[in-house]
This record gives sequence, structure tokens and C-alpha cells, in this order.
Amino acid sequence: MNSNSEKLIFISYRQKTCKAQAEKLYLQTLARDSSRKVFWDEMSIPVGVDWKQYFLENIGKAYVVILLISKATLDTFGDAGAADNVLLEWDRALDLYGDGKLKIFPVLILEKGETEFDFGGVSLSDVRAKDCSRSPKEIWDAIRKLNVFKVDFTRINDLRVLDHEITQ
Repeated sequence: MNSNSEKLIFISYRQKTCKAQAEKLYLQTLARDSSRKVFWDEMSIPVGVDWKQYFLENIGKAYVVILLISKATLDTFGDAGAADNVLLEWDRALDLYGDGKLKIFPVLILEKGETEFDFGGVSLSDVRAKDCSRSPKEIWDAIRKLNVFKVDFTRINDLRVLDHEITQ
């Protein structure tokens, strides 16, 4: 694991599809413990920096990466070979996970009332995304093999369970 004494937790999400959940996760759980340093782009990227380089550097400093995943997020991975910052974050996190440098917590965002995440309609490209070592399909297949958490963000208890798992 990463020996970073700051215990950086990195939140990876698609702004267009999971911004509200990222904000809720940050404000209601992660940021409440002042001993933790959390990378959430809304609060962490200084004005004027090369943001792509900055988030990649911070993934490298993290001991935990949380991947917020909704059905809508997966639907945005449709442009074969196009640049995609979320795919780049996930690809980099998988590399570091494979090297034993961090833990990954994939969080499947359930819609209100759902108990399962339906993978049936997920169809991803086999073409490697720009700047990534894997295709969207390879990235998704690798993530699905990890211990995946299903979270209903309307239930505070689900967030507490996730928070507890992250700190273990």
C-alpha cells in the first residue's frame, strides 16, 4: 500500500452523472474526519494548474480511490478511442491497485428503490481509450472483479457502511 502519511482518499466520478453523489459522499462522510485528506475535484484542484496532470499525481498519492459508478456514467463511455478523464482515472487506479499501492472501492449508485445494479444493458467499446492502457470494456471488466459496493445515496446508513469500509 501507499505509504503516504496523509491518507489521501481520491473520489473519481463523472461530473455530468454523479456530481450530487460525490458532493454528498464528501460532505456527509469523508470530510467530517479532519485526519483524512480527500481529493474531490470541486475542492482540490487549484486554479491555473494543469488539472489532468494534477489529478493523475493525486491518484498516485492516494491510498484509497473511490469510483462512483452509475448506469449513466457507463453510458457515457461510448466514443471509441476518445479521450476520457474518468476512464483515465480508473485505468491509472487499476495500475496502482495491481502494483499493491492502493485500494479501490467501486461504488455502484443505486436509483431510489433499487436493490441491484442491472448490468444487462452495458455495452462498452473494445477500442483503447486515448491515454489509457485499456479499453473501456477491459477497465469495466477489471472493476467488476473487485469488491463492489452498492449504495443508495438517499440512505445515510449506506454511506456510513461505505465510510466504515474505507477506514478499515
